[in-house]
Amino acid sequence: MSTRISCCVPGCRRTTAKRFEEWICGKHWRLTPETSRRAMSEIARKYRRQFGENGWWTFPAGSDSRLAAVALDRDWWAAWENIKRIAIERNFTEVM
Repeated sequence: MSTRISCCVPGCRRTTAKRFEEWICGKHWRLTPETSRRAMSEIARKYRRQFGENGWWTFPAGSDSRLAAVALDRDWWAAWENIKRIAIERNFTEVM
């Protein structure tokens, strides 16, 4: 089993230590709009302010805290998928 993962952008050969499920290298991260990156960071800050480092699964099922934490978690993943999509698209247009 490999201890490294590759950048999410197809064709990119950059790798990092396996600390994440997915990763975008610095070169491709900088291709994404700063506004999108800031929006994702703001969602993460909002989650940490409200819930600390606790995952949404630590709250009782159906509680208001869990519902709010799941909503923020979904927002963060949607922002991540958007940034990943933009990085891949911009890399593709850069190659062409």
